Amino acid sequence: MEIGEALRSIRHEKKLTQKEMAYRLGITREHYAQIESGRFHPSLNLLKIITSRLNLHATIEVEGGRYVFLIDEKGNRR
Repeated sequence: MEIGEALRSIRHEKKLTQKEMAYRLGITREHYAQIESGRFHPSLNLLKIITSRLNLHATIEVEGGRYVFLIDEKGNRR
């Protein structure tokens, strides 16, 4: 699962708006919306912030010269 899809799913499960999610991550709503839509891929530093602040388990894999961020709240790979 791509990072944007995973974050959207988690946001919906937590019943948060994009603005509330962005606030938790310390970024703007616009920046968050770009990540969630897949138009922007966060830096590794931002990925660390995301996993820390949302208390998530994450695995980063490199595929075809780009990284794929696998994320899960329960520690299971998606």
